[in-house]
Amino acid sequence: MREALTQNRGVTVGGLPHRTMPGARLADLNSVITCMLCNGYLVDATTLVECLHSFCKVCIVQFLNTSLLCPICDVPVHQTKPHQSIRLDRTLQDIVYKVVPGLYQKEMKKRRDYYEKHPEHVASVSCPEDRGIVDDSSRLIFSPDDNISLSLEYCGPAGKKEQEGTPPAGEKSEEKKPADSGKQAEGGVPRRFLNCPAAFTINHLQKFIRMKYSVAPQYQYFAAVR
Repeated sequence: MREALTQNRGVTVGGLPHRTMPGARLADLNSVITCMLCNGYLVDATTLVECLHSFCKVCIVQFLNTSLLCPICDVPVHQTKPHQSIRLDRTLQDIVYKVVPGLYQKEMKKRRDYYEKHPEHVASVSCPEDRGIVDDSSRLIFSPDDNISLSLEYCGPAGKKEQEGTPPAGEKSEEKKPADSGKQAEGGVPRRFLNCPAAFTINHLQKFIRMKYSVAPQYQYFAAVR
């Protein structure tokens, strides 16, 4: 298991130390991405509307069959229809799948294996993802080893895109071959494409750009995602 999501390393900008945000460790997030009923990572994260505590859907449904109190804070739920007090939390589930490497792929495989052994239950499940089928309608989750393609554009200090033929600060002027220039973005700005693993971080991207274009240390630049 990858214990650290990011690393905290100081960098120097213009000869002065530049403070970076502290790295977030996976262990620090366990309290909000694990289910206290099964002690595993959240799957089909479901939240109680009365207190906003979250659990696995299967875990909390089974728990409410025997108790009408929140497992964490003992807040009472709906007395006659307790299942009306729970809501699927897709945003939280997306976070869990994205910060825990390989969890989404393992869960989808587990579901496919189950329905292969129990085909009689397939008809009762309408959502493809609930059956472990990943298609265009599924959430976009990459494993660390998946290859992705990034589109890179240069923007000036005031947010204006650099005109074609004008290199960024620190970039060496050179004649660009048609095959190297790639497609043109709006406004005639040259666009670069980079194929990299999904585990490629913004920190890696910044180092890659600085080395590729020989950006001098005194120049400060940021890699923004949109």
